[in-house]
Amino acid sequence: MDILALAATGARYIVNLIANSKTLDAAKEDAIGKSWQWVKQHIFRVHPSLEAQVDKENTNEEKTEVLTRELTNLLQEEKFRDAFAAWLQSLQKDPTVKNFFGTEIQEMEGDIHIGDTGKSGQGEKYDLKNVAMGKVDKMKGNFRVGDDH
Repeated sequence: MDILALAATGARYIVNLIANSKTLDAAKEDAIGKSWQWVKQHIFRVHPSLEAQVDKENTNEEKTEVLTRELTNLLQEEKFRDAFAAWLQSLQKDPTVKNFFGTEIQEMEGDIHIGDTGKSGQGEKYDLKNVAMGKVDKMKGNFRVGDDH
């Protein structure tokens, strides 16, 4: 993959990561897996002003344009290009996720438990397990994350 295509692909992914979380601040809190940590460590730490610049852009197209331009420059360095390509490739595999709550509920009466009960799931391996990223505005009951065993 050439540098421009790699930069454009990466920029689109990062903007989708941000857009699906509504804002850059929410992406920092909501990103599944280690995607946000990688972006922060390898891109925004190298260019701190880029994070603020991307956050202030109004449209996803503008964000993508800014990121593509900066990524094109960063990708000139072979070490970064190899790491970035490996990161993008790692995103191609689907993470295994179990017990995920990612919805928004206005009002609920009753309990919510995100996790296994009894001995179910013991010894199984997942990339993410027992993840609560949703929102409950009003709840009469208990909200618990974690396995019972």
